[in-house]
Amino acid sequence: MSVVEEIVIKINDVQVESGKSIESFEQVANRFLDSVISFQNEVRNISKLANDLSDYIYEGFDNVDKDGYLQFRAKLQDVIKRLNASYLIFRKNETVYSSSKEVIREFKCSILDLTEIATDLEVSKIELENDEDFKSLAKQINDL
Repeated sequence: MSVVEEIVIKINDVQVESGKSIESFEQVANRFLDSVISFQNEVRNISKLANDLSDYIYEGFDNVDKDGYLQFRAKLQDVIKRLNASYLIFRKNETVYSSSKEVIREFKCSILDLTEIATDLEVSKIELENDEDFKSLAKQINDL
C-alpha cells in the first residue's frame, strides 16, 4: 500500500469518527441547553413566587399586628434562609452562573426585596413596638 493510499484511509477514518463525534457533541449540547432552560424556568418561577409574597406582605403591611407577624415570622425567616442558600449554590457554581447570570441576578433581587420587607416587619412590629419615644411620636402624628 502506498503512502497516498494510507493517507486516504486515515483521512476517511478521521472523517467517519469526526462525523460521529459531531452528532454526539450536538446531542450533548442540546441536552445541556435544555437543562439550562429548565433551570432558568425553575429559578424564574421561584423568583416570581418570592416577588408575589413580597408584594402581598407590602400590601397588607398595615393590617398585620405583632401577634399576626409572630404567627408567620419563623416561616418567613426560614424561606429567606433557604433562598439565600440556593443563591449561594448557584453563584459558586461557575457553569451554572455563567449560563444563567441574568436569571440568577433577578433571583437575588427577589431575595433582597423579601428580606427588606421582612426586616421592615421585624422593626415595626417587634422592635418599635416597645419603643416609648416612637409610640409617643406615632400618637402625635395620628392626632394631627
